[in-house]
Amino acid sequence: MKKIMTLFCALTILALFVLLSGCSKFPECSPTSKTPCRDSSSGLIWSSKSHGIMYDHDAEYYCSHLPEGGYSDWRLPSIDELRTLIENCRKTETGGECKASDECRDSRCENDACAGCPFNSSGYYSKLGDSDTLWSDSWPADGGADCSWSVNFSEGAVHINNEYLYTRCVRGGSQDDSEEEEEEEEEEEEEEEEKNGNLSDGACFKVDGRLWSNLSSVKFIWSDAVKYCDKLNQCGHSDWHLPTISELRTLIQNRPKTEPDGKCGVTDNCLSYDDCYDFDSCLPSGFYGNDPYSKLGDEEWFWSSSDLSDEPDYAWGVDFYDGSISEYEKNVYDSEGCNVRCVR
Repeated sequence: MKKIMTLFCALTILALFVLLSGCSKFPECSPTSKTPCRDSSSGLIWSSKSHGIMYDHDAEYYCSHLPEGGYSDWRLPSIDELRTLIENCRKTETGGECKASDECRDSRCENDACAGCPFNSSGYYSKLGDSDTLWSDSWPADGGADCSWSVNFSEGAVHINNEYLYTRCVRGGSQDDSEEEEEEEEEEEEEEEEKNGNLSDGACFKVDGRLWSNLSSVKFIWSDAVKYCDKLNQCGHSDWHLPTISELRTLIQNRPKTEPDGKCGVTDNCLSYDDCYDFDSCLPSGFYGNDPYSKLGDEEWFWSSSDLSDEPDYAWGVDFYDGSISEYEKNVYDSEGCNVRCVR
């Protein structure tokens, strides 16, 4: 009987150990981490690094749509959170002399200490073995629209950047959040959306100071697109409108000729086909590989509210498949209308 009890106790302890071990969904972060991991010192869960480089607004979109590790609540880290990954460089580690932080984000906060430590390409300054530069979502209030704070882990340096960089997404809080708590959060979000009369389950997106609606699930002819945006109640707002051609052009990227300051002359102040449209500038040739032409990842033709001043039956729009600007017949039915994103 004593042997049976001893065996029973041993099995119970083993089962308890396995159960407790199973609670740790993510392994502890280390320089060799290749999958999502948890940094026990901060309590933050980090994704694997992005496979390609991107701009800061694309990094934000990338994280908000990342399904890694069975979770979809990833986000771009703040500069304070990103600095928790720095090690072996006291100047820029959390609590170091570098002034850049969530509370000090202006360019003046980039003091001498933010330059970090001597160059080391081995990942020596990163808890995750990174030697590249990673984005944060902290933007300098006195900087440009496409600038954000970043950490260069080859030097442990903290800088303001506006280049193509790598991305690691983060989840806040403890890994032990129960499924019940997550379900309660989802229910609360659904109730809030229902209360606000949202017409979509998707999130809204802020780009360069403008708020854009979620992509409409249906396509519209031009007049219905205008009505759709005027009546839209999404993300707690009801003052949406169909974007003008100048507003729609702010979503174009990787196409210098059709971006807001590009050579294509079609703008809110110039809507004539004969006077403003130039084939070579507004319909640029060539592709940039897999780089998207839309800051929101769109790849189809979208309406603007701007009609042609010399052809009132047509409206201007952007084809994000190739980043081109062209006209489209307002009452087109043969392709079941065009796509819509509203703006405010």
